[in-house]
Amino acid sequence: MRRQWPIEAVQLALLAGMFAWAAFSWRTAPERMPVHWNFAGNADRYGGRFEALFLLPLIALAIYLLLRVLPRIDRGRLAAGAAGTAYAIIRCQSSSCSPRSMAW
Repeated sequence: MRRQWPIEAVQLALLAGMFAWAAFSWRTAPERMPVHWNFAGNADRYGGRFEALFLLPLIALAIYLLLRVLPRIDRGRLAAGAAGTAYAIIRCQSSSCSPRSMAW
């Protein structure tokens, strides 16, 4: 599969930005932070700084790596053709959705 470098650069920049934001916020974040809210908007579960700041970037990184590996283990080799671009777009969208949820 041929890499689409502009799309890869955007994805890697978003991932790096998410980790940089989490690291930058570490010193000012409280020890316990809300990590889950109910339908009324009240926090119903609290977690530590690591969970609150680094969980979404780690999930985004895992999705990115999974979608980088999936086309290589495809037995039908369908991902090498037209599906390769679809995987790149999905990777980019999954990376761009996570920073928006972190900003809430």
